[in-house]
Amino acid sequence: MKTNKANTHSHKKVSLSNISKATAEVISKPNPMPLMRRIRNFYKRYINIQTFAASGLIVQVVVLLIFSLLFILGFGLLYENHYHSFNLFMSPTAILDSSTAFEWSLGFVELIIGLFLGGALISIITSTLSQLITAVNNGFIRYKGKNHTIIINSNFKLSFILDELNIQASEQGKNVDIVIYLPYNDDIFSYSNNLATYSNLIINVLAGDPLKWQTYDRLNINCASRIILLDDESVQNECIKISRYIYTHTKFQNNKAQLTIDAEDGPDPKLVYNAIFQGKSQKYNLIQGDDILEGVMSRTLVDYDYFKIFSELLSFDGWEFHIVRACDYFDTDTMFGDAVLQFDRALLVGVVSDGRVDMNPTGTGTGYMIDSQEDSLILIAKNSRKYKRIKSKPNTKGAVKIAKPYVKDDKKICIVGDYEHLELSKITEFLTPKSIADHTKIVCDDDIYSKEILWNTIILEDPDVIILDLEDDQEFVLTMYLQDLYKDRPEFLQKIVNIIHDPDIASLLIGDKQNKNIIISERLVAKYMTQIVFSRHFADIFSELTSPNGSEFYVLHRRKYPDIFDMDYSELRANLMHSGMVYIGSFDSSDNFVFNLHDTSQNDKIVVLCEGVR
Repeated sequence: MKTNKANTHSHKKVSLSNISKATAEVISKPNPMPLMRRIRNFYKRYINIQTFAASGLIVQVVVLLIFSLLFILGFGLLYENHYHSFNLFMSPTAILDSSTAFEWSLGFVELIIGLFLGGALISIITSTLSQLITAVNNGFIRYKGKNHTIIINSNFKLSFILDELNIQASEQGKNVDIVIYLPYNDDIFSYSNNLATYSNLIINVLAGDPLKWQTYDRLNINCASRIILLDDESVQNECIKISRYIYTHTKFQNNKAQLTIDAEDGPDPKLVYNAIFQGKSQKYNLIQGDDILEGVMSRTLVDYDYFKIFSELLSFDGWEFHIVRACDYFDTDTMFGDAVLQFDRALLVGVVSDGRVDMNPTGTGTGYMIDSQEDSLILIAKNSRKYKRIKSKPNTKGAVKIAKPYVKDDKKICIVGDYEHLELSKITEFLTPKSIADHTKIVCDDDIYSKEILWNTIILEDPDVIILDLEDDQEFVLTMYLQDLYKDRPEFLQKIVNIIHDPDIASLLIGDKQNKNIIISERLVAKYMTQIVFSRHFADIFSELTSPNGSEFYVLHRRKYPDIFDMDYSELRANLMHSGMVYIGSFDSSDNFVFNLHDTSQNDKIVVLCEGVR
């Protein structure tokens, strides 16, 4: 009995197991769906109007063409003439070829269907083109090129940067793609239309959210060769936010792109950007406009002639700095002084050795030896880049010693206003302690600046240089006032140096022949930024030339150096080099600076590069 019970119990377990398996099989095999239900589901999923409307242009056109073909074939079967069906579908006048009432009826139906599908096709294409044009006008089209330059944001510097990029592209004989990204401009179309035209720049203007990667994907930022980030004064800390977002995003993979940042006002930007790029391989150039302006002003306070020199060197138009390999010009190691005299169409002014810039490294004589295999040469030359080297070694026998100029000069300085907040210690490095102690700085209420008594007092002090440092509109009006008030004293007006931000206001001042000494601060910084974009050593070159440590430009006047003006070109260069000075150029009879001018006999000012006497 026990055995039977056990067997019975075991039999029940087997039965339950079989039932479970059978149930599972039934559940795993769904009931077949009726054909009509499948057709309805397929229609709801793939052929409904919502899906069709959301599809792309190609899908919509293909669907309409398929339906058109099906209707042509279907009506062709009814006509028993596919050619007649095709003609009727494509041309309404083909209905006139119908011969029976049946053909007329079918033809009318096919004609209506053909007009509907044809109209739908035209409407879809028109709508797509309209959307494409709208996307382009609003800046939401994707840029698909490579090795382009991206400029983010816009300010006064942008037009000057584009000018410089166009000049360089023209020199190289090629067209360059520029993508301008404006995150906070609501009228991209008007902005694009108001942009100046550039012969060698292909400019694309785009928009988008600055904190969404989709925007930078449209810029094709991972394929860009250069990125320039401009300060947007209307949005606080915008450069910092954009830099942080881009360079910490996982999808950004373009650390080789040259990054140049227009630093904003506020906390020390160097510390802020060091935090952003800490632990990253990305190299960047941080441009602080005040430093550039103060560097140039330190020389301009001594003589406005220095600004003329820097203004051209900062531009790609005309003479500019080039860095070339020494091995391309010299087979063996060569003394720097000898090498200087072997260039005719270019000026050798320094070397780059082990990544360090050294301008005119002779000190005195020709003592520095150029490593022909490792060093690079710093040249000043025209944009043609055709440098000619004289193969024969120049004769420097019998060269006379020429006294070097002093680093610091005595000048009576008057600064009117404090708009730029120029640091006195940075702009007076080339002035004697007495000049610094005796300088005059006038900061007063706005209505006082236009008082005649104030300017009569300034005239009595007889300053050498008068710096106007006011807000642009106020400075413009004041300058016009002074030009009329003292129109009979041109020698006084020529002492005035304007610092202007807005290029439009500057152009109004430049149009006046009496007003020649104008520094457009934004243009100055923009030119510097563009040079930095293409030359990683330019910052070091500029720093040495605008500080009293190392070699700087000096103007030698005929009244102090009468003998050198009677020397011919070769003799002049050899004698200057023998005294540790590199000849740079001369101011012509119209007081315009000319690099590497060969005939200086009729001029009164020669420019050299050397270490001044301290």
